[in-house]
Amino acid sequence: MTGMSEKNNSIAAWALVALVLFSNLFFAGFIFGWASLLILLQQENQYNELCDQVNSDTGRCAAQDSHLSIIYGFAQFALTFSSLPTGIILDKLGPKKMSGIIGIVITIAFVLLALSDSKSFDAFVYGYCLIGISGGATLLTSLRSGFVIMEWQTAIFAGINCLFDASAVMTSLLYEIHNATGISRKGLLLGYAAIAVLTYIALVVLWGIVERQEKKSNDVENSEENNVAAVNDTESPLYESLDNPSLHEATLKTQYLSFEFRYLLLFTALHNLQSSFYFGTVNQTMINYNDTTQVYTKVFGWILPAGFIFIPVINTLVDRFGLPYSMFATTLLSIVYHGVAMIPSLQLQVLTFVLFTAFRAIFYANASTCGATTFGHANMGTIIGTVYTGAAVVALLEIPAAKYANTSKTGWNLMYGISLVLAVCMLPVIEIYRRRFYKI
Repeated sequence: MTGMSEKNNSIAAWALVALVLFSNLFFAGFIFGWASLLILLQQENQYNELCDQVNSDTGRCAAQDSHLSIIYGFAQFALTFSSLPTGIILDKLGPKKMSGIIGIVITIAFVLLALSDSKSFDAFVYGYCLIGISGGATLLTSLRSGFVIMEWQTAIFAGINCLFDASAVMTSLLYEIHNATGISRKGLLLGYAAIAVLTYIALVVLWGIVERQEKKSNDVENSEENNVAAVNDTESPLYESLDNPSLHEATLKTQYLSFEFRYLLLFTALHNLQSSFYFGTVNQTMINYNDTTQVYTKVFGWILPAGFIFIPVINTLVDRFGLPYSMFATTLLSIVYHGVAMIPSLQLQVLTFVLFTAFRAIFYANASTCGATTFGHANMGTIIGTVYTGAAVVALLEIPAAKYANTSKTGWNLMYGISLVLAVCMLPVIEIYRRRFYKI
């Protein structure tokens, strides 16, 4: 009987993890595929009513393009700065209820985006902002699945973060379907909304099954210790972790005041800033290196979603060598890709793309793993939400930095040099963390 229970629990747990990964691929980073959706909206000539005079080459005008760009700008802002409130709500409600809420919001979002028209029903900004918010909430809620199968926690975190990046290809897929079949934007996005309904209903069901099975298993083994059963989803024994129990059991205030939180915030903010800076300068860098046909710029877009291939490497790094050494590897990758990026060779930039993709995959997996193993499940949403929001605020520095770097080759070299030095300065901080981690 016990063996059957454990088998059923394993099946449900793996099914949950698989569906979590699916939801991240389809929904979490959907807004980052804006380029393909923008082409579709331009082909529909959305906001052409704003034009007094159109460009004879493009058939559009500056006011039209500017209004379209606002859609992505607001959605990016909404995703970034909703991390903290989303994390707080997640910790209060738990992943089961949170998945239900996300499912409702994201379904409404895709319906709004499908039905929108600039002349008759202009809800593009509202729909895309809701997709951004629900996508970020999907990512944060998905991280809870790392506590379902503890021995694969690092790989699960890595998969979630990599598929968050890969999610950007979904709009490209929709665009290709549109070109091949002629299905309208409305039809494609209403179909996507239907997929969202089924996905999040299934997530709610699976979260409920796994939590009940874990609670039942725990009650059988520890009946006297579990007479008072947890009512809130987040109190389920599903989220039991063995590392650093002192901070797991500490109050949120104590966790915020700890060295570990400050370290995680610094590590995440620095590398997130570097990532944003590279995104903001890569196109101009390719131009500086005479990529006149933009072939290498397109290659970067193809390589970036492939971060999931580094999942086995990430899992091996953390499990065999430990989290501090994995964080060392992240920062070393940052140093190396900066160095290669500064070599004026287009061919070598392909190596930069691969190194940068590996860096992002390992970096986000490390940030999630550090938050989970250090602070436990109870306040994980709030902790990670605070870290991501703080990192997003710091990443605003990318705007003037990228603008300065893109103005001249001298500015480019200076800003890349500063970014490289910041990565080097992170190494002794990681060493301090390593010594505390192993209590040396």
